[in-house]
Amino acid sequence: TLRVAGAGPMPIIRGGTPATAAPTMRARGFSPSGSFECICILFILPSILFSRPSQFYVWRAIWCIELTAIRVLAKLKNKTPKNKLDMIKLDKIYTRGGDAGETSLGDGTRIAKHSLRIAAQGEVDETNAAIGLTRCHTLSADIDPLLSRIQNDLFDLGADITRPGDNHKDGNLRIQPAQVKRLEIEIDTANENLEALKSFILRGGTNIAANLHFTCTVCRRAERTMSALNAEEPLNPNGLKYINRLSDLLFVLARQANKNGAADILWAPGEHAKG
Repeated sequence: TLRVAGAGPMPIIRGGTPATAAPTMRARGFSPSGSFECICILFILPSILFSRPSQFYVWRAIWCIELTAIRVLAKLKNKTPKNKLDMIKLDKIYTRGGDAGETSLGDGTRIAKHSLRIAAQGEVDETNAAIGLTRCHTLSADIDPLLSRIQNDLFDLGADITRPGDNHKDGNLRIQPAQVKRLEIEIDTANENLEALKSFILRGGTNIAANLHFTCTVCRRAERTMSALNAEEPLNPNGLKYINRLSDLLFVLARQANKNGAADILWAPGEHAKG
């Protein structure tokens, strides 16, 4: 159980299925043992019905091979991938492990809290918090779920950064190309109805737009730090693409919140240069 301050215990997702859903699945006949027995019957039944004395040893060999294959498949099915967490338990918040200015990465490596990797993680977390503040406003029915999903993606990005490596197929939790592509589709959709830009925009407008503009600047700071880290230790390229696309999406969403760009505050170069 994951306990969060101010909230009750929350069910933990095990292998993609909420723990509370397990009894329901078993009640519907999807227990591992039941499935195994059904498979055995399906494979053994032909040998019983169609065997002849002259074919006895042939069917026996086939049956042994089938049974071995079933057992191997059952073990593979029940094996938990290394990038999935069986349980997250945070009953105690302080551990004193970071009192000397170091913290642990996802692979167990100890690292200084002022390092670029930890700074990148922290700024991704700040972006997430800024989105959370924006969601305190009344948002449209399509924008709030979008931002909720992005907050979850940003936790994926944090997990990606905390485990050194640049291969999104290495079995660890990494940002995937599909997550980047989804942002690009959402940018194009939001940008369709916006007025064409005729100048740079001063960040502001409605309350929601101002919050989205602020979140965009926090996101771009996170991107700068990730870029600096990538120059020293290669990161997953999809993570860099994701944070870049996210700042673009936040920008067009801010314009959308400004009456599709009609209420944008445009920059007037040099307007106040002369007294």
